[in-house]
Amino acid sequence: MPEINEQFVEDMADQYLLSPDFFDNIIKEFEKKIVGEKATCEVIFLCMNGRLVENAKLTSYNLIVNDETGAGKDWVVSNIGNILPKKVYETRTRITEKALNYWHNAELEPEWTWDGTVIYFEDTSQRILNCDVMKVFASSGSKATIVIDGKPKDLIVNGKPILIHTLASSTPSKDNVRRYGLVNLDTSIKQTEAIMERQAQMEENGLTDEYDPAITKALRKLRRIKVKIPYAKKIVKFMPKNIIMRTQFKRFLDLMKSSTALHQYQREQDENGFYLATEQDYNIAKRCMKKLTTNPLMIPLTKEQQRLLDTIKKLQKESKAMEYDGKKLGKWAELPDIVDAINYRGRSWVYVNVNKLAEYGFLNKSRLLTEDKTATVQIRQLQPLTLPSWDELQ
Repeated sequence: MPEINEQFVEDMADQYLLSPDFFDNIIKEFEKKIVGEKATCEVIFLCMNGRLVENAKLTSYNLIVNDETGAGKDWVVSNIGNILPKKVYETRTRITEKALNYWHNAELEPEWTWDGTVIYFEDTSQRILNCDVMKVFASSGSKATIVIDGKPKDLIVNGKPILIHTLASSTPSKDNVRRYGLVNLDTSIKQTEAIMERQAQMEENGLTDEYDPAITKALRKLRRIKVKIPYAKKIVKFMPKNIIMRTQFKRFLDLMKSSTALHQYQREQDENGFYLATEQDYNIAKRCMKKLTTNPLMIPLTKEQQRLLDTIKKLQKESKAMEYDGKKLGKWAELPDIVDAINYRGRSWVYVNVNKLAEYGFLNKSRLLTEDKTATVQIRQLQPLTLPSWDELQ
């Protein structure tokens, strides 16, 4: 391996920090290890980079990367995380509820804080993802009381890390939907072919996949800052007004702050020391929010939940139009038919997730449209969500 010229690396790191293409250069760097998935890489990295924002909502950067087993989600997340400074990045392939309480406990490590750090949990089980300890860990610093030798003992964990989970079959609870963004990978045949082509090319040519040391050096120079968005009020009128937006709108704003923190060497500060977000930060956050948003309600859905919606839509299209009390109510899908169509999942899973989709606002439900009172569902007609361009904001 050739000797690295430290001064050259230092100079190049400074150039990256001052370049308006800094974000794009980092995303391009991931191409050394990750084939395609540009939009997914942008979302994951921008969420991880949220560690640099002091005044963001604690849950804004939590993220679930969801896809079927073998899709490469763990490869993608781990290789993005590996570009971060080692001292701020932790990864675990397995953890217990009890361990979360003891991990960097304040009594043993009083100076430790999770603020400014990222934890990646690989293939998290549904039990751990939705357990009470993880919910607290995902929302704020943790404080638990346990019993040792018959006596209560407080366990305190200082700070809040950014949590990144990969999931294959687990489904976040309704409570967790607001604590996490959710992003899926590209599982198309075209993407599979591209991955194999890259693997073959690397083997034939002996290409290196090491990250540019100047970029990793530049990332180590960044510090935690506070950010303001001077144009935030202008965005409000363009956003949906459902209750989930109390979380999702803040997530959108905090993604802008993450971009500002990444470009802090290029941003102006106000008299109070806040760094000011710009048009570039809006456009980067908008791209990432588009990837995070698979539906007009901006509610995170797993790939299986989306597949369930697609199945209901197909069955509804093939059904006969229904009436009630003399009124024509259009086409509906019957629940037993949905269960039969989703034969790769059990009846209880279908029932639970149909109810979730109805609660979220994706489905209408009724038991009045058939003689035997069979449960029927109908896809709700929703207006498509279009985030405004920068010119429209102005």
